Amino acid sequence: MAVPLSGCSKAIMIVFIIMNLIFLALGITVLGIGAYFVAEDSDYAFLTGSEFASPGALLIVVGCVTFIVTAIGIVGALCKSTILLGIYIICILIVIILEIVAAIIAFVFREDIADEIDDRMVEAVELYRADGATDIDGDVNSAVDFVQGEFDCCGANSALDWPERNPTFTCGNGEAPPLQCICDLGDGCEQFTGTVNCTVEGGVIDVRTYDFNAWNQGCINDTRDALERLGYIVGGIGIAFGIIQIFGVLLALALCCAISNSRKQEVV
Repeated sequence: MAVPLSGCSKAIMIVFIIMNLIFLALGITVLGIGAYFVAEDSDYAFLTGSEFASPGALLIVVGCVTFIVTAIGIVGALCKSTILLGIYIICILIVIILEIVAAIIAFVFREDIADEIDDRMVEAVELYRADGATDIDGDVNSAVDFVQGEFDCCGANSALDWPERNPTFTCGNGEAPPLQCICDLGDGCEQFTGTVNCTVEGGVIDVRTYDFNAWNQGCINDTRDALERLGYIVGGIGIAFGIIQIFGVLLALALCCAISNSRKQEVV
């Protein structure tokens, strides 16, 4: 038998259902944004250390959880089930706590994360291979090519990283850094010349020269800024969700109280 609700309680239930329908749509939207960020972040996969420990993957998880929890809340409201509404409240509170913990961890370790990205950018330059061959499934070349092409930068700290940290370009088949580095002399582009010691057959040291035009800015700062921007977007979405989640918990509590009171009045 359906539990009759007063006018005020009905209004709370309607607002709760409408809010969760909007939340459901937002969950699907966040899922799509997360999928986009995963595709975008895959270009940074080697630099971030993992395709899964990324803002995009986090958004996908949040989107899926949001979809499931809001569906439980809507069904609980329509069926006037305090059990389902209780599950909804507990799940939302757990999600809010996890979001706070994640935000604190990200804030406390933000410098360590930035330093790790810097180190991996330098390592990527060292591991890059002109022929595309790599032991890391192409992630190294893909990450470096994307960053240098996207931000008009060269190397980790500067274009000199290529002859100094990866002499295969001067000592091997190539005489210049990857194509994404090369530019016409002008604003932001300069000429780099010098020598590098190459170990040739028999262990003999051969001094070879390099001469190329490349972007005069390294890629570390641009990479950090780009990943920071992704983090800010995720953080902004998380804050917006947190506010709505708190409001949802309050409405669910009010609805549970209204349903319980209506049942008590029926008994009386």
